[in-house]
Amino acid sequence: GSMILQSDYELAAVAEITWSNGSASDGVTSGTYTGYANGSTVMYMPFVVYAPNAQFTRVSVQNTEDSVANIQMQYINRDGQTDFTITDSIDGLGSKTYDMHVPGPKIPVWANSPYYQSRGNWGGALKITSLNNKEIVAVATNHWQQWAVAYNGASSGAETNYVPSAERRIDGNLARGFSVIIAQCLESSGTCAVQLQ
Repeated sequence: GSMILQSDYELAAVAEITWSNGSASDGVTSGTYTGYANGSTVMYMPFVVYAPNAQFTRVSVQNTEDSVANIQMQYINRDGQTDFTITDSIDGLGSKTYDMHVPGPKIPVWANSPYYQSRGNWGGALKITSLNNKEIVAVATNHWQQWAVAYNGASSGAETNYVPSAERRIDGNLARGFSVIIAQCLESSGTCAVQLQ
C-alpha cells in the first residue's frame, strides 16, 4: 500500500525499503526514496528496464486525491519511440504497483516491441499522465540479482541538473562503487542535446 503523513508543522519524509531472503550474498538489499510534498498530473520515470533473469523495474503510483485517477503510462524506449501505451484507474488515495517481470493485463508484453526483439531486453523511460487531472506521485525500484535501488519520479525537468555523487571505483576486477546516471528527454517534439561535466 501507500502512506499519507500529515502534521500541524512542516514535515520531510524518507522511506527505506529492505528486501530479504533474496540472491544477494548476505540475503539483504535495500533502497530509499523521499516523500512528496504534493502531487502532479504527470510523472516521469527515467530508468525502466526489463531483462529476463537479470534486471527489472517495479513502479508504484499513488493517487493523492480522494476520487479516482485515470492514468496513461507511455513506455518510451531509449531510441525515443513509444512502444506501449497502457491506461489504468487508481482509486482515491489508493496506489498500484506495476511489476515489469510479472505478466499481466497492465504490464507490457515485451516481446511485441521491435526494440526488445533486437536486443533481448527493454530499456527506456515511463511517462505517467493523469488523464482527468487528478494529482499522482510515483516511485520506482530497480532489481538485479545481487542488489536493488529506489528512486523518485519527477514532475518536471530543468535545463541543468546536478548529480551530487558520481563515482567509479574498481578493485582488481571487482566494482566497489559505481553510478548509473540516466537522463530522460522531456521534449516530445525534438532531441535534447546533453553535456555531462
